[in-house]
Amino acid sequence: MITILKKGVRMEKESNAIVEYSKDFATSMNNYSAYEMDLVLTLAYSARKKVTDHMNVAVDKDLELELSSQAIKKLLQGNVSMKRLTESLEKIYDTKIYFEEDEYNVCEHIFDKLCFSKDNKKIIFVLKKKYIHLFFNLTGNFTQHELLEFASLKGKYAKKIYQIVMSYKGLKKKEYSGEFFRHLLNVPESYRWADVEAKVIGVTKKEFEKTNIINLELERKRAGKEVDKVILHWDIKEPEIIKEEPKKKPKKEVKKEEIEDIKIVEPEDLTPEEEEKGLEKLISDGMDKGFIETMKRNNKTMYINFIRACLKGVE
Repeated sequence: MITILKKGVRMEKESNAIVEYSKDFATSMNNYSAYEMDLVLTLAYSARKKVTDHMNVAVDKDLELELSSQAIKKLLQGNVSMKRLTESLEKIYDTKIYFEEDEYNVCEHIFDKLCFSKDNKKIIFVLKKKYIHLFFNLTGNFTQHELLEFASLKGKYAKKIYQIVMSYKGLKKKEYSGEFFRHLLNVPESYRWADVEAKVIGVTKKEFEKTNIINLELERKRAGKEVDKVILHWDIKEPEIIKEEPKKKPKKEVKKEEIEDIKIVEPEDLTPEEEEKGLEKLISDGMDKGFIETMKRNNKTMYINFIRACLKGVE
Protein backbone atom coordinates (compact mmCIF):
# COMPACT_ATOMS: atom_id res chain seq x y z
CA MET A 1 0.00 0.00 0.00
CA ILE A 2 1.36 3.47 -0.94
CA THR A 3 0.46 6.51 1.20
CA ILE A 4 -0.17 9.68 -0.82
CA LEU A 5 -0.94 13.10 0.66
CA LYS A 6 -2.98 15.67 -1.28
CA LYS A 7 -1.29 18.88 -2.40
CA GLY A 8 -1.31 21.40 0.45
CA VAL A 9 -1.62 18.72 3.13
CA ARG A 10 1.28 18.50 5.55
CA MET A 11 3.71 15.63 5.17
CA GLU A 12 3.97 13.05 7.94
CA LYS A 13 7.50 11.67 8.19
CA GLU A 14 8.10 8.55 10.29
CA SER A 15 11.73 9.54 10.76
CA ASN A 16 11.02 13.18 11.69
CA ALA A 17 13.01 14.53 14.62
CA ILE A 18 10.94 15.06 17.78
CA VAL A 19 12.19 17.77 20.13
CA GLU A 20 11.23 17.95 23.82
CA TYR A 21 11.77 20.76 26.32
CA SER A 22 10.16 22.28 29.39
CA LYS A 23 6.94 24.29 29.05
CA ASP A 24 8.67 26.93 31.19
CA PHE A 25 11.08 27.51 28.29
CA ALA A 26 8.40 27.19 25.60
CA THR A 27 6.29 29.89 27.25
CA SER A 28 9.15 32.11 28.47
CA MET A 29 9.60 35.65 27.19
CA ASN A 30 12.66 36.27 25.02
CA ASN A 31 13.88 38.29 22.04
CA TYR A 32 14.81 35.43 19.71
CA SER A 33 14.39 36.00 15.98
CA ALA A 34 12.66 33.27 13.92
CA TYR A 35 16.05 31.86 12.83
CA GLU A 36 17.37 31.90 16.39
CA MET A 37 14.27 30.04 17.59
CA ASP A 38 14.97 27.34 15.00
CA LEU A 39 18.58 27.22 16.11
CA VAL A 40 17.96 27.00 19.86
CA LEU A 41 15.58 24.04 19.39
CA THR A 42 18.05 22.38 17.03
CA LEU A 43 20.66 22.76 19.78
CA ALA A 44 18.24 21.24 22.29
CA TYR A 45 17.54 18.27 19.99
CA SER A 46 21.23 17.71 19.16
CA ALA A 47 22.26 17.99 22.81
CA ARG A 48 19.73 15.38 23.90
CA LYS A 49 21.08 12.99 21.24
CA LYS A 50 24.66 13.46 22.50
CA VAL A 51 23.89 12.77 26.18
CA THR A 52 23.99 9.06 27.06
CA ASP A 53 20.98 9.18 29.41
CA HIS A 54 19.00 12.42 29.08
CA MET A 55 16.64 11.33 31.88
CA ASN A 56 19.43 11.18 34.49
CA VAL A 57 21.64 14.24 34.00
CA ALA A 58 23.43 15.49 37.12
CA VAL A 59 22.15 18.89 38.27
CA ASP A 60 24.85 19.69 40.84
CA LYS A 61 27.19 21.20 38.24
CA ASP A 62 26.99 23.08 34.93
CA LEU A 63 26.54 20.88 31.84
CA GLU A 64 29.07 21.19 29.01
CA LEU A 65 27.66 20.27 25.60
CA GLU A 66 30.00 19.69 22.64
CA LEU A 67 28.16 19.69 19.32
CA SER A 68 29.14 19.30 15.67
CA SER A 69 28.46 22.46 13.66
CA GLN A 70 27.96 20.26 10.57
CA ALA A 71 25.22 18.24 12.31
CA ILE A 72 23.44 21.44 13.39
CA LYS A 73 23.60 22.88 9.87
CA LYS A 74 22.06 19.70 8.44
CA LEU A 75 18.98 20.09 10.66
CA LEU A 76 18.47 23.80 9.92
CA GLN A 77 16.46 25.15 6.99
CA GLY A 78 17.47 28.02 4.68
CA ASN A 79 20.65 30.05 5.17
CA VAL A 80 23.13 27.89 7.10
CA SER A 81 26.39 29.68 6.33
CA MET A 82 28.97 29.42 9.11
CA LYS A 83 29.00 33.22 9.47
CA ARG A 84 25.26 33.39 10.13
CA LEU A 85 25.37 30.34 12.38
CA THR A 86 28.14 31.91 14.48
CA GLU A 87 26.37 35.27 14.76
CA SER A 88 23.10 33.59 15.78
CA LEU A 89 24.79 31.38 18.37
CA GLU A 90 26.35 34.47 19.93
CA LYS A 91 22.92 36.15 20.09
CA ILE A 92 21.40 33.04 21.71
CA TYR A 93 24.19 33.08 24.29
CA ASP A 94 23.52 36.78 25.03
CA THR A 95 19.70 36.69 24.97
CA LYS A 96 17.89 37.31 28.24
CA ILE A 97 15.13 34.86 29.16
CA TYR A 98 12.28 35.90 31.48
CA PHE A 99 10.74 33.27 33.76
CA GLU A 100 8.03 33.41 36.40
CA GLU A 101 9.25 32.25 39.83
CA ASP A 102 6.75 32.62 42.68
CA GLU A 103 5.77 36.31 42.79
CA TYR A 104 8.78 37.42 40.73
CA ASN A 105 9.66 37.74 37.04
CA VAL A 106 13.25 36.51 36.78
CA CYS A 107 15.62 37.67 34.03
CA GLU A 108 18.60 35.37 33.33
CA HIS A 109 21.13 34.16 30.80
CA ILE A 110 20.79 30.37 30.74
CA PHE A 111 24.27 29.68 29.28
CA ASP A 112 27.55 30.28 31.10
CA LYS A 113 29.97 29.91 28.20
CA LEU A 114 30.12 29.56 24.40
CA CYS A 115 33.20 28.25 22.55
CA PHE A 116 34.02 27.65 18.87
CA SER A 117 36.87 25.44 17.70
CA LYS A 118 39.36 27.28 15.47
CA ASP A 119 38.36 25.14 12.48
CA ASN A 120 34.63 25.90 13.14
CA LYS A 121 33.81 22.19 13.32
CA LYS A 122 32.86 22.05 17.00
CA ILE A 123 30.72 24.21 19.27
CA ILE A 124 30.67 24.04 23.06
CA PHE A 125 27.81 25.43 25.15
CA VAL A 126 27.90 25.40 28.95
CA LEU A 127 24.35 25.23 30.32
CA LYS A 128 23.96 26.59 33.85
CA LYS A 129 23.03 23.85 36.34
CA LYS A 130 19.97 25.87 37.42
CA TYR A 131 18.50 25.44 33.92
CA ILE A 132 19.39 21.82 33.12
CA HIS A 133 15.76 20.93 33.94
CA LEU A 134 14.59 22.94 30.91
CA PHE A 135 15.99 20.35 28.46
CA PHE A 136 16.87 17.22 30.47
CA ASN A 137 15.30 14.94 33.11
CA LEU A 138 11.85 15.72 31.66
CA THR A 139 9.13 13.68 33.36
CA GLY A 140 6.17 16.05 33.03
CA ASN A 141 5.25 19.64 32.17
CA PHE A 142 7.14 19.50 28.89
CA THR A 143 6.43 20.42 25.28
CA GLN A 144 6.91 17.91 22.46
CA HIS A 145 6.64 18.52 18.72
CA GLU A 146 8.28 17.91 15.34
CA LEU A 147 11.43 19.93 14.80
CA LEU A 148 10.99 20.20 11.01
CA GLU A 149 7.34 21.25 11.31
CA PHE A 150 8.42 24.06 13.64
CA ALA A 151 11.22 25.07 11.24
CA SER A 152 8.76 25.17 8.32
CA LEU A 153 7.10 28.22 9.93
CA LYS A 154 8.77 31.46 8.86
CA GLY A 155 7.56 34.14 11.30
CA LYS A 156 8.59 34.53 14.95
CA TYR A 157 4.95 35.09 16.00
CA ALA A 158 3.85 31.89 14.26
CA LYS A 159 6.65 29.95 15.97
CA LYS A 160 5.81 31.33 19.42
CA ILE A 161 2.09 30.64 19.03
CA TYR A 162 2.94 27.14 17.74
CA GLN A 163 4.91 26.57 20.99
CA ILE A 164 1.92 27.72 23.06
CA VAL A 165 -0.44 25.42 21.14
CA MET A 166 1.91 22.42 21.48
CA SER A 167 2.33 23.12 25.21
CA TYR A 168 -1.41 23.09 25.89
CA LYS A 169 -2.74 21.32 22.79
CA GLY A 170 -5.24 19.09 24.62
CA LEU A 171 -6.93 22.11 26.20
CA LYS A 172 -7.68 23.67 22.77
CA LYS A 173 -7.52 27.16 24.32
CA LYS A 174 -5.32 29.32 26.56
CA GLU A 175 -6.26 32.52 28.36
CA TYR A 176 -3.84 35.38 29.11
CA SER A 177 -4.11 38.91 30.37
CA GLY A 178 -3.89 41.29 27.42
CA GLU A 179 -0.67 42.84 28.73
CA PHE A 180 1.06 39.49 29.39
CA PHE A 181 0.08 38.15 25.97
CA ARG A 182 1.73 41.16 24.28
CA HIS A 183 4.91 40.69 26.35
CA LEU A 184 4.97 36.94 25.68
CA LEU A 185 4.95 37.48 21.91
CA ASN A 186 7.22 40.54 22.19
CA VAL A 187 4.66 42.69 20.34
CA PRO A 188 5.87 46.29 19.73
CA GLU A 189 4.34 48.84 22.12
CA SER A 190 3.26 50.91 19.11
CA TYR A 191 0.87 48.15 17.96
CA ARG A 192 -2.80 48.74 18.72
CA TRP A 193 -5.02 45.68 19.18
CA ALA A 194 -6.19 46.08 15.59
CA ASP A 195 -2.52 45.77 14.57
CA VAL A 196 -2.12 42.68 16.76
CA GLU A 197 -5.12 41.09 15.02
CA ALA A 198 -3.80 41.92 11.53
CA LYS A 199 0.00 41.71 11.85
CA VAL A 200 0.35 39.00 14.50
CA ILE A 201 -2.72 36.76 14.52
CA GLY A 202 -3.70 37.33 10.88
CA VAL A 203 -0.21 36.59 9.54
CA THR A 204 0.12 33.55 11.83
CA LYS A 205 -3.23 32.16 10.64
CA LYS A 206 -2.07 32.46 7.02
CA GLU A 207 1.14 30.56 7.86
CA PHE A 208 -0.82 27.81 9.60
CA GLU A 209 -3.20 27.57 6.64
CA LYS A 210 -0.28 27.17 4.19
CA THR A 211 1.23 24.31 6.17
CA ASN A 212 -2.20 22.96 7.15
CA ILE A 213 -1.22 22.55 10.79
CA ILE A 214 -3.61 24.50 13.02
CA ASN A 215 -6.90 26.41 12.88
CA LEU A 216 -6.46 29.49 15.10
CA GLU A 217 -8.72 32.21 16.51
CA LEU A 218 -8.13 35.03 19.00
CA GLU A 219 -10.93 36.17 21.31
CA ARG A 220 -10.60 39.55 23.03
CA LYS A 221 -12.39 40.39 26.29
CA ARG A 222 -12.75 44.01 27.32
CA ALA A 223 -12.99 45.73 30.69
CA GLY A 224 -14.35 49.10 29.69
CA LYS A 225 -12.32 50.39 26.75
CA GLU A 226 -9.25 48.28 27.49
CA VAL A 227 -8.61 44.69 26.34
CA ASP A 228 -8.42 42.93 29.70
CA LYS A 229 -8.01 39.32 28.55
CA VAL A 230 -7.37 37.36 25.38
CA ILE A 231 -8.17 33.72 24.69
CA LEU A 232 -6.37 31.74 22.00
CA HIS A 233 -8.58 29.02 20.51
CA TRP A 234 -7.16 26.30 18.27
CA ASP A 235 -7.87 23.03 16.56
CA ILE A 236 -4.97 20.84 15.45
CA LYS A 237 -5.63 19.35 12.03
CA GLU A 238 -5.03 15.72 11.24
CA PRO A 239 -3.35 15.03 7.88
CA GLU A 240 -5.69 13.85 5.10
CA ILE A 241 -4.33 10.62 3.70
CA ILE A 242 -5.36 8.80 0.54
CA LYS A 243 -4.27 5.22 0.03
CA GLU A 244 -3.80 3.80 -3.42
CA GLU A 245 -2.84 0.37 -4.57
CA PRO A 246 0.49 0.35 -6.41
CA LYS A 247 0.39 -0.50 -10.09
CA LYS A 248 1.63 -3.99 -10.72
CA LYS A 249 4.49 -4.24 -13.18
CA PRO A 250 4.51 -7.20 -15.56
CA LYS A 251 7.02 -9.82 -14.54
CA LYS A 252 10.00 -10.14 -16.82
CA GLU A 253 10.87 -13.69 -17.77
CA VAL A 254 14.48 -14.48 -16.89
CA LYS A 255 16.20 -17.10 -19.00
CA LYS A 256 18.21 -19.86 -17.34
CA GLU A 257 21.47 -18.82 -19.07
CA GLU A 258 21.03 -15.23 -17.78
CA ILE A 259 20.76 -16.51 -14.20
CA GLU A 260 23.94 -18.55 -14.61
CA ASP A 261 25.82 -15.40 -15.77
CA ILE A 262 24.82 -13.35 -12.70
CA LYS A 263 27.59 -12.98 -10.14
CA ILE A 264 27.06 -11.27 -6.81
CA VAL A 265 30.15 -9.31 -5.85
CA GLU A 266 30.47 -8.63 -2.13
CA PRO A 267 32.66 -5.68 -1.03
CA GLU A 268 35.89 -6.37 0.80
CA ASP A 269 35.58 -6.33 4.60
CA LEU A 270 36.49 -3.10 6.35
CA THR A 271 39.85 -2.91 8.03
CA PRO A 272 39.69 -2.09 11.77
CA GLU A 273 41.16 1.35 10.98
CA GLU A 274 38.53 2.03 8.29
CA GLU A 275 35.67 1.03 10.58
CA GLU A 276 36.98 3.07 13.52
CA LYS A 277 37.49 6.23 11.41
CA GLY A 278 34.14 5.80 9.64
CA LEU A 279 32.19 5.39 12.90
CA GLU A 280 33.88 8.45 14.40
CA LYS A 281 32.97 10.51 11.31
CA LEU A 282 29.31 9.38 11.25
CA ILE A 283 28.78 9.98 14.98
CA SER A 284 30.52 13.38 14.87
CA ASP A 285 28.13 14.33 12.01
CA GLY A 286 25.19 13.56 14.30
CA MET A 287 24.12 10.14 13.01
CA ASP A 288 22.29 8.01 15.59
CA LYS A 289 24.35 5.10 16.99
CA GLY A 290 21.30 2.83 17.08
CA PHE A 291 20.67 3.38 13.35
CA ILE A 292 24.31 2.52 12.54
CA GLU A 293 24.20 -0.68 14.64
CA THR A 294 20.91 -1.76 13.04
CA MET A 295 22.36 -1.25 9.55
CA LYS A 296 25.49 -3.26 10.46
CA ARG A 297 23.39 -6.10 11.85
CA ASN A 298 20.79 -6.27 9.06
CA ASN A 299 22.72 -5.35 5.91
CA LYS A 300 26.47 -5.84 6.07
CA THR A 301 27.00 -4.81 2.42
CA MET A 302 25.18 -1.50 2.89
CA TYR A 303 27.09 -0.88 6.14
CA ILE A 304 30.49 -1.41 4.46
CA ASN A 305 29.60 0.78 1.47
CA PHE A 306 28.18 3.49 3.77
CA ILE A 307 31.37 3.62 5.88
CA ARG A 308 33.58 3.78 2.78
CA ALA A 309 31.46 6.53 1.23
CA CYS A 310 31.71 8.73 4.33
CA LEU A 311 35.51 8.27 4.39
CA LYS A 312 36.00 9.74 0.91
CA GLY A 313 38.15 12.84 1.25
CA VAL A 314 39.00 12.04 4.90
CA GLU A 315 42.69 11.64 5.67
